[in-house]
Amino acid sequence: MSEQVTHEAEQHRQHVRFRIPATVQIGDHTFHTADWSVSGLSIDDFPSELGEQHHLTAHLIFDFADYDFRIKVNIERVRYNPESSNYAGRFSELSSQSISLIHYMINAYLAGEIVTAGDLLAIASENKQVNKDLDKRLVVERSGFAEFAFQLKRIFGHILYLGVIIGLLWFVSFTFYNRMYVVESNQVTISNNSVQLRSPGDGVFEMKLASTNKMVAKGELIGTVKRVNGGVLAVESPCNCMIDAVLSQSGVFVALGEPLVTVRAEQAQLSISALVDIAKVDKITEGDKANMRLSSGEVIAAQVTRIQVHPEIPDTALVSLEPMQPLSSAASSSFATVRIETF
Repeated sequence: MSEQVTHEAEQHRQHVRFRIPATVQIGDHTFHTADWSVSGLSIDDFPSELGEQHHLTAHLIFDFADYDFRIKVNIERVRYNPESSNYAGRFSELSSQSISLIHYMINAYLAGEIVTAGDLLAIASENKQVNKDLDKRLVVERSGFAEFAFQLKRIFGHILYLGVIIGLLWFVSFTFYNRMYVVESNQVTISNNSVQLRSPGDGVFEMKLASTNKMVAKGELIGTVKRVNGGVLAVESPCNCMIDAVLSQSGVFVALGEPLVTVRAEQAQLSISALVDIAKVDKITEGDKANMRLSSGEVIAAQVTRIQVHPEIPDTALVSLEPMQPLSSAASSSFATVRIETF
């Protein structure tokens, strides 16, 4: 039995070459070849007038005794040797139906099966049916409004997808920034540098001013303490001050040293200090910007002025901040949080 299949190196040929007899008809010329594959063929004793042409239209004919089967092919010249008259060409624009038929005949020939016309027609019919079904799936016809709604749905889907991606990127960036460059503290102390005036002796305190938040001059009388054994002790302002709070009611007995009123200097500024974990202090430098949020929702801009280790609380640093705008005296009694930007 002669060799029917020849394998060659992959770099020279992409398909298996078959030693199966076939006839090639080009115009009025007929050639016999047993050297062909799914991708092309080789013909000996090929005339030069055909060999010099780059593209040829031919019929690949298979003879099955009672009938022959023809496949129309376009051949592109790969090489032609005028001395040996050997021609090699590749099949171009070979349809999937033709490829299916060629594969079927090759497999049947190698297996020794009898190929009938009915078998070939069945293979061709199946291939057409497959193409028809694929066309129905891939090409969907829609009315004008249905097509508009479909395209609008696609656009909104793309916008939603893009929004999700942008939101995810923003969330990741925001989380990374806060973890790396932001230091927060909810242990904030706001001090107004006030001074408590205490009772100079035992007696009944009497307030001489009508209300708090009143400016008093240095030496102005704020209140008196009537001693039990007689005599009156004066409580005077130590400076040009504002009275922040009255700590003792008028007409009530007070002991020596008991707080009476709280005053602060007219030009005194509120100071802010925040407790920060010592492990995060290396991120903070003097001059860093910060935002302080009061319980009322007001946000006050501030700046870091000093960083020191807390003398009493271990593993804690005390960060001093200076507000960038005047604070009301009510801020000193407000709960606050601080956010320091270290970037």
